[in-house]
Order: sequence, then structure tokens, then C-alpha cells
Amino acid sequence: MKLTTPLLTIFGLLLTSTAQAKVSEENTARYPFDSDGSISVENINGSIKISSWDESDIEFTYVITGNSQKDLDRIDVDVRHSSDRFDVETDHKSSGFGWNSGGGSASYTLKVPEGVTLKLIDTVNGSIKIFGRFAEVEADTVNGDITVEGSTGDINLDTVNGSIELTLDSMDDQDITMDSVNGRLELYIPGSLDASISADTVHGAIRNDFGLDVNKGWVGQELKSTVGNGRANISMDTVNGAIEIRSK
Repeated sequence: MKLTTPLLTIFGLLLTSTAQAKVSEENTARYPFDSDGSISVENINGSIKISSWDESDIEFTYVITGNSQKDLDRIDVDVRHSSDRFDVETDHKSSGFGWNSGGGSASYTLKVPEGVTLKLIDTVNGSIKIFGRFAEVEADTVNGDITVEGSTGDINLDTVNGSIELTLDSMDDQDITMDSVNGRLELYIPGSLDASISADTVHGAIRNDFGLDVNKGWVGQELKSTVGNGRANISMDTVNGAIEIRSK
């Protein structure tokens, strides 16, 4: 019986330590920007969301979250900008090792002029969401899903552990690449299909709304076809996941 009170006290202290409330810091700024400029965003721990609007500015909002103020102080958001270049980089200063090594994340939300080039949108641990019309899109993450809706230019999307969903407003002379290792790929195409398509999966099925033949081997499935004049080039590849090519 004498051991009961000390054990309960220690357990209560552990709960207090692990259930510590999160702290956060938010900032929003606007930057004049040309509609034919290029944007790159590089993050480490946290999501990225970008949407186009009819303003001639970039509105950039970041939210830094951590277990303590020290976590927030270790994260630097570096913005470099001109009238036609906008670059964001995230720097996580080392916090050392041990019980109080800490952590933190930064999430980014951008509203940008329609038609800009998204040169590189990159994070390690987090999702990427892109909505609107852009001259070009390149987006990469390691652990997270990628969602893109509406883009009309060349599109290159890559993740390792996550799914990719791409919904097009229109299809023209464009190159589309979607790659994952562990995740499904979904492509939604408006109207009729006019493209050369190459789709491969090792562990998963390939399904489409356009009556295209799928080669089902001993291991994996493959689709290779040219429809119409093959104006667009579509490449879809995953290891563990299904591939869907659907009509909107």
C-alpha cells in the first residue's frame, strides 16, 4: 500500500508532460507579383496548399506549430521575392538529442495569380493541394498525398508514401507524369480523350472509362495506348496501388 501514492504521482507527471498543449504562430503577408512569374516552395514537416485567384499579388500565410516556444524559434521561414520570382524555404535548426529534443511543423497556404508557373512545390512529411490554372506544376512529397485540380499546363507529380489525384479542367498539348511507390493514382479527364497513355502498377488494378485494353501479367498490370492524335502524353506509375483513368 505504501507504493500506491508515489506510483500515481509519477504517472500523473508523465501524463502532464505528454499532454502538453501545442503552441503556434501565424503570419500573413502580400507581395506584388507578375502572372508569368515562377514560384517554388520547399518545406520539411507540414502541408502546402496553393490556389489561384484574380489578384495581381501573392498572399502567403504560414502557421508554425510546436510543443513549446523553443520549437517555434528553431523554425525559420525564408522568403525571397521579386516581381517574377517567389521562393520559400524552411530551415529547421538542430535541437540536439534526448528527451527534450522537441519538434515542430510549418504549414503554408498561398493564393497566387492565375497562370504562374509552380516550378517546385516540395515537402517531406505533409500533403500538397493545388487548385486553379497554372502554366506548369511540379510537386513532390515523400510522406503525403498530392491533390491537383484545374491545372492546364505540364504536370509532374511524385510521392513515395501517398496517393495522387489529378482532375483536369481541359486537356491540350501537355505532358502529365504521376508517380508513387505506395499509393493509388487517379486521373479525371474532361470530355473525350486525345493522348498517348502509359500506365503501370505492380500490385494493383488498372481501370478506365475509355474502353482501353489492360494487359494483366503474372505480376502487375500495364496499359499502353494512343487515343485520337495523342496530343497529350500521360505517364502513370505505381508499385503498390491501383490506377484509375476516369471521365469527368
